[in-house]
Order: sequence, then C-alpha cells, then structure tokens
Amino acid sequence: MTTRTADRAPAAKRADIASREWKGPWRRYDIVKEGVIALVVVSILTVLLAGLFSSPDEPPLTFQGWATSAPDNFYATAVQELAGTSTSAGYGPPNLWRSAITLFTYCCVSENSPLLRTEERPW
Repeated sequence: MTTRTADRAPAAKRADIASREWKGPWRRYDIVKEGVIALVVVSILTVLLAGLFSSPDEPPLTFQGWATSAPDNFYATAVQELAGTSTSAGYGPPNLWRSAITLFTYCCVSENSPLLRTEERPW
C-alpha cells in the first residue's frame, strides 16, 4: 500500500506544477521568421546541390536531328514501327484494338461468321 501512495504523490505534484502560472522571463519567439530562414536555407542548398550534381549540357536528341543526319535509317525505322514489324513492336501488353478488329472481322465479315450463315441453326 505504501507503493501506491508513493506513485500518486509525484503525479499530483506534476499536475500541480503544470497548472501553475509561469513566473519566469519571457522571450519573444517569431515562428514566421524561423520558417522564412528555414525556407531560405533549403532553397540555397537546393540550388547549390542542383548545380553540383546536374547533368552535362549536351544537346538533346530529336527526331528532326535523326532524320537530318540519317534519313534512310529514320525512314526504315518509321515504316517498321508503323507496320508493327519492328522488334520493339512486340513489347508491352497486347494490342487490344488489333484483337477487337480481328474478332470483329471473324464474327461479322468472314465466311465463318454466324451472322452470315444461311443454314438452319442446330439449337
């Protein structure tokens, strides 16, 4: 029982201290000023590190530059890409539009189409 009484005494004393009015010295605290200083420091560090770790200033590769420097290669690649015969044309997910067009062609236009059959249906 003495331990419970001892545990309650510091808690009551702490609550007493927290409820008392502050009698010490007051200092002015400006949170806006501190926020502006932090923003300026972070901005300066960002600019310095971006300048230090940025990529070299090489001119970008463009389609116009490629077509000008190697027109035969550009033409051949463009034709292969548009025809879907290049090696990169098979990458990625399946072409759903092409599948839908193939299905439409089979179901509605081909000779095997159930819509074009004239014989009696077995069902």
